[in-house]
Amino acid sequence: MADPQSSYPLDLSDMVDWISSRTPRGGRVLEIGSGDGAIVDALADRGYAVVGVDPGAATNANVVAQTFETFDAEPFDTVFASLSLHHLHDIDAAAAALRRLTRSGSTVLVREFDRARLDEHEPTLRWWWHQRAARTLAEGGEPDAYEAFVEHWRHHMAEHVHPWAVVELMLRRAELESTTAGDGAFLFRWGLTEDVRPVEERLIASGGLRPIGVRWAGIRR
Repeated sequence: MADPQSSYPLDLSDMVDWISSRTPRGGRVLEIGSGDGAIVDALADRGYAVVGVDPGAATNANVVAQTFETFDAEPFDTVFASLSLHHLHDIDAAAAALRRLTRSGSTVLVREFDRARLDEHEPTLRWWWHQRAARTLAEGGEPDAYEAFVEHWRHHMAEHVHPWAVVELMLRRAELESTTAGDGAFLFRWGLTEDVRPVEERLIASGGLRPIGVRWAGIRR
């Protein structure tokens, strides 16, 4: 899916600032799908009691190599998930885990993308392909033709990625009430670089691209 969080230092800082702004000083934070642990480590450096869970991660002082659905601990002040909830196989088990790991008043922050929104707007999909193809050529590779790229991408999405509507349903089943939800740039974060982000944001603002990114905040009832 997207490249490691540590490859995007500005985006990393953005995510850490967002979590910090919604969490009491020194509060307990859980990251679902912590990947390379960059966000977990940055939050720990700021003084938060933070733990990441990721079944494919190398364990360290702040990361547990375990599935989110089977992880158990005292409820957290804040639960954060970036590009991980769309992979969950059992929506009911995920909702139950979120209920178990939060309490009334806990904050849940989710950064996702909406594959359906991308797939339904050919100009956005084609722009993304052009950016990725240019990067591949610059690195000495040979990009796939647009039609082959789209066919492979759609097959992969259908096999492995829930659309945002399914993730949102799971959040509601977890007894979470949305407090803020917004759309924005995301494609820069998916096989591209942070240099592309301002371009993507300008095109979204002008109506040339659809905003694929989702940033959702909720509170446990």
